[in-house]
Amino acid sequence: MNIIKLVGLSFLALVLYVGVAFSQSTKCQIAYIEGVGDQDVAIKILGDVFKQAGIPVAFKALPGDRAKAMAIEGTMDGEAARIFSYGEKNPMLLRVPTTYYGLETTAYAKKTSNILIKNKQDLDKYKIAVVKGVQHSKDMVEGLENVTVVEDGETMMKLVETGKVDIALTSTVNGDGLLKKMGLNEIERVGTLTRLVEFIYFNKKNSDLVPKVDEAIKNMSQSGELTKLTEKYETEYLDSMK
Repeated sequence: MNIIKLVGLSFLALVLYVGVAFSQSTKCQIAYIEGVGDQDVAIKILGDVFKQAGIPVAFKALPGDRAKAMAIEGTMDGEAARIFSYGEKNPMLLRVPTTYYGLETTAYAKKTSNILIKNKQDLDKYKIAVVKGVQHSKDMVEGLENVTVVEDGETMMKLVETGKVDIALTSTVNGDGLLKKMGLNEIERVGTLTRLVEFIYFNKKNSDLVPKVDEAIKNMSQSGELTKLTEKYETEYLDSMK
């Protein structure tokens, strides 16, 4: 009888050990928008944030709408870099309160166009291209008629290059990276419309991770580490575009 009890307790201990080992090795799965420069920078910063928080993490590049759907349904644990209004429009996701990165919404056009964009009202006169699933660009063209939605940034810039649209609307990091990568010397920035901060969002099943990640971001912000990481990873991203 004692032997049976001993075997039973040993088996239970083994089960508990395997369960703990599995939970410690399981990585948090975070989605980000594929082919967008500021997202590529954001996940590098976020990787350091998760390390600081002691949370194993893996990132998966997805189209913007697919990233949202998978985060909402819980197939992915969250999304890496979305603006504040994204949380207002998707209240089923949990926003980590403290921002860790930011972006500028910038207009790009041909140098010969003489276009100058100062605000959203200026966009109404032009044909505009944006990338599908990118919230800050989507917000900027809401209510406008001459908008073409494309699947990726290179297609967007090619539309400007060929004159099929007047303006490409994207983040400065992404836009500058695309111009360098594609060798588009005839296209330039023609106006910055907004400066926004970005947040990480979690599926509600991961509510326990919110305070841990938030504390790590606050600590890294106060120490100045976030600023250094932002400069480092943005420089690395632009240098990698050839």
